[in-house]
Amino acid sequence: MDLFLHYLTMPYLLWGIGFTLAATGIGLAGGAVIGLLLAAMQLSRFRPLAAFARAYAVVFRGTPLILQMVFFYDALPHVGIRMPGLMAAGLALAFNEATFIAEMVRSGVLGVDRGQVLAGQALGLTPRMLMRRIIAPQALRAMLPAMGNEAVSTLKNSSLASVIAVQELTLRSTQLASSTFDFFSVFFASGLLYLVLTGGISLVQLCLEARFDLDRQAALQGLARWLPWRRAPVLAATP
Repeated sequence: MDLFLHYLTMPYLLWGIGFTLAATGIGLAGGAVIGLLLAAMQLSRFRPLAAFARAYAVVFRGTPLILQMVFFYDALPHVGIRMPGLMAAGLALAFNEATFIAEMVRSGVLGVDRGQVLAGQALGLTPRMLMRRIIAPQALRAMLPAMGNEAVSTLKNSSLASVIAVQELTLRSTQLASSTFDFFSVFFASGLLYLVLTGGISLVQLCLEARFDLDRQAALQGLARWLPWRRAPVLAATP
């Protein structure tokens, strides 16, 4: 137990969390931008754009992420594009996650009731206003659980960056275990650190779901809207 607590608070492992979060952040931010673009291309009536987005999805969903990281880190320098391991890992995560985020966005947009869109058009709303006031809020509420799950998946997939020598948590745990031969304590501590990180993402997801719950917004005010454990008051039935 003493060794486990020692590794759990060891600065060497805690510094690895910074690289893990950095790779995850680059992957999610880049994946969101590219994913929105791919979703717009798939929803476009211009068929070549939709075909390109589909082909992109086939390539990046059909090849292992670990190979994509190796490609960004080892293959791109042959055409003059060099980048640090952390950036290569983050970009590989971004291009990989973009395919899944694009499908979430597309399904969220298509899931909005067509009648509401037609009603907005009848009221004279422009396409931009329709997207901002009707489609986007409903699509976002539907996408939040899947986006939370994808964020957790991205965090765990960042451990593959160890193959290109990024000093993230998994690589540092492996190096520490190899030098001390205390595999159980080191990886148990590393697993608990990952659990704390993924638990934090899940908590953020729950807070966002609570914030965008229309029933809670009407019943709760201020900070209470963001707290998933705060329930809306039940109104007494009028006689």
